[in-house]
Amino acid sequence: MRLRFLTGNRVWLGLLLCLAISFSALAQPSSSENDPFFNCSMAEVDQEMAATLDMIKVEYADYPLFLTRLEEAQLAWEAYRDAFLLSLYPEPDVRLKYGRVFDACWCSNYTAKTKERIKELQRWLDKVEEGDVCSGSVRFK
Repeated sequence: MRLRFLTGNRVWLGLLLCLAISFSALAQPSSSENDPFFNCSMAEVDQEMAATLDMIKVEYADYPLFLTRLEEAQLAWEAYRDAFLLSLYPEPDVRLKYGRVFDACWCSNYTAKTKERIKELQRWLDKVEEGDVCSGSVRFK
């Protein structure tokens, strides 16, 4: 009888040890950045967007009202992007809910949204054909 009790305790101890190891693995920071297949840089895409905005500011330096409105729109867009990402991943414990790939997923969605914005901003640098009556503040070629 006593032998079975000790064996049962060992089983429980082993299960508790496995659970502790599992939870500690979940709590570890994601190693996405160390993964050779993980190639995502939010800083790079942010720099690209900043460079695009800087070129627009130079090109439209003589149009301060537009630049003020553009700055307001950019701040609103950044708030939208961040809110969108938080709605995509709303859980507070992201590693537990979404797993170890969370960083890669967040970065992928962040860069995709930011690249969309860069494409939108590019219209002010590309300009439009003369005669486009809906061009607004976008200058003609």
